[in-house]
Amino acid sequence: MINLIDTKVGYVTLIVIHLFLGVMLKLSPGIVALAYPLMFLLFMTDVLYNLDRGSRAGFYALHMIGYEMVYRMAGATYSWEMGKYASIILLLFGLFVGGENIFPGFLCFYWFCYFLPFFWWNIQIRKG
Repeated sequence: MINLIDTKVGYVTLIVIHLFLGVMLKLSPGIVALAYPLMFLLFMTDVLYNLDRGSRAGFYALHMIGYEMVYRMAGATYSWEMGKYASIILLLFGLFVGGENIFPGFLCFYWFCYFLPFFWWNIQIRKG
C-alpha cells in the first residue's frame, strides 16, 4: 500500500481523501468514525501481507494517532483511547510479523522491564 501512495497520483489521492474526511467530520462525525476501524483492518492486512517490510507498522501507527488527534479537536463522539490501543496492537503485530531480526523484540522487552518500577511507583503514589 505504501508503494501505491509513494507517487504523485498517490499524494493527490491522499489529499483528496483527507479533505473529504474533513468535510464529513464536520457534517457527520459518526460516519467518519467508521473509517477508523476500517483503516485499522486495512493497515493490519498490509503489514501482514508485506511482513512489515520497511517498518510499515510504525508509519501506520503514526497515521492512526494523528487521526485520533483530529477527532479530539473536532469533538467526535467515540472512544479517544482507540488510537493508543490500535497503535500498540499495530506496532506489536508488526514486531512479531516482521521477524527479520530478533533484536527489536529484545529491545521492546528490555524497555518494558526498565519502566516497570516507574509504573509501580506511579500506582503507589495514586493510592496515597
